[in-house]
Amino acid sequence: MLHQTNFDSIQSLVKKTAKFYKPFNLFYGNLITSYLTSWNGKRLITEKLSPGIHVISTGDVDDLKNAKVRRALELVKKNQETTMPQDILPTDWRDLFFHLIQVCKDHEPEKDLKGTICRHDKPVKTVASSLFALGNRGVNYSFFWHLVGNPCQASYRDYTQLTRKVAVLQRAPAATSTA
Repeated sequence: MLHQTNFDSIQSLVKKTAKFYKPFNLFYGNLITSYLTSWNGKRLITEKLSPGIHVISTGDVDDLKNAKVRRALELVKKNQETTMPQDILPTDWRDLFFHLIQVCKDHEPEKDLKGTICRHDKPVKTVASSLFALGNRGVNYSFFWHLVGNPCQASYRDYTQLTRKVAVLQRAPAATSTA
């Protein structure tokens, strides 16, 4: 995916290859627009995301029917500091990320554990976690942190430099002529 130069080519590649993969969610975007393409094993759906904080798990983005997503959104909203400043700075993202890490470590059990975010039991064990931010001031204000394993046991690694080396180009506006 990283070598694709625009959203149309990403979406075309995903359409051609999705059937070869188990269900997945793929997030991609630039500083203006972002998308989530989901493959459930039968159906491929791409949706444009609005600016803001989103929770992506095994189902639809921000799906309040999913107990884990619902719990994460509740925890994010509990902290007033998670509101998005209009002119976001790197320090704002860092503070927000440290709060989101705590959300990802949540073990608050529900009766059936469906709302528990950091899971250790099979078959629904948490195997990885990513935090990604696209800053409205440019790629130098964007961040990408990822970990493999449970958020309560592993440490997030900062992969921000990857976001700064690879950028999906915006489609240039069509040329117009006045004669």
